[in-house]
Amino acid sequence: MHLFTLVLALLCQDSFELQYGTEKSKPEQVKVSGGLEISVEGTGAVVDYVRMSHPIFSLQKVDYKMEGEYKCTGKNRHKIAGFRASVEGMYDDEEYERDYSILNPPEKLATDMFELIVWGTSMGPHTFTRYDNGSMLNDDKNQDAYGEVLTLYSLGTIRIPTVPVTVGETWTSRWTTMRKQKDNEGKFQLVQTSTLMKVETQNGKEVAFLESKVTGTLHAPKEKKSPGEEKWTKTEGWMKVALEIETGRVLQSKGDGKVHSYYKGVDAGTGKDSKVDIIFRSWGNYRVKNAMQGTPSREKDY
Repeated sequence: MHLFTLVLALLCQDSFELQYGTEKSKPEQVKVSGGLEISVEGTGAVVDYVRMSHPIFSLQKVDYKMEGEYKCTGKNRHKIAGFRASVEGMYDDEEYERDYSILNPPEKLATDMFELIVWGTSMGPHTFTRYDNGSMLNDDKNQDAYGEVLTLYSLGTIRIPTVPVTVGETWTSRWTTMRKQKDNEGKFQLVQTSTLMKVETQNGKEVAFLESKVTGTLHAPKEKKSPGEEKWTKTEGWMKVALEIETGRVLQSKGDGKVHSYYKGVDAGTGKDSKVDIIFRSWGNYRVKNAMQGTPSREKDY
């Protein structure tokens, strides 16, 4: 193709202005699946030490399917809450199952930390602030930098440029997490590379399909890092979003990603190097039950 023809073809491409919806909306029914995995891998006594250091490492897996409701409760304010959920997973090397209903919560929900975590992960409510460019933050003020990043994967959040984009166009977003780690005050510096894969007309409205990959590194003050901590803690993952262009409604969002924490030391028993990789993984699949209000439920997976 001649250069002039190529330039002309590029100029003739449609461009799309993408924004997330941020105005107060009526509730709509959604289906959400997702989960959390925590694993400790490595060699030497340090592995057992880490596993016993905090009860959270006993919660090895939460895998849930939830039916509930989404609504924009006010400018930039969003809420996802469950009506019912089924959960399975692994706790302290033992399998468990739960069936929850908002009308019949567990009796020990207020006192049983395990039950509270599993209920909260699956049923919510999950409330967050999300702006029209896709930047977001969970309302949980106890959340750390790890939690902030893992939420991005579970909600499948993709940041959008301020200028219109064409199909096939790729952009890069860079930012630092708002939350920081409580032990070393570290924050993740994130890089998200996203692409507008295609635009389709569905139910009379244009829908943009976005895909992205995220990488990042935790940066903490040198004086705050523990002696055995490696030079970096990293994260990597991916997201996909189906966004209704006219309204900014998220018809579906998917994501999956991990945070790796690396430590090393000397095994007191053997005198050999001991290494450990603490892996936090989260994933999610959010889908509206009705792509257009008033139509039959649509189960299409993008």
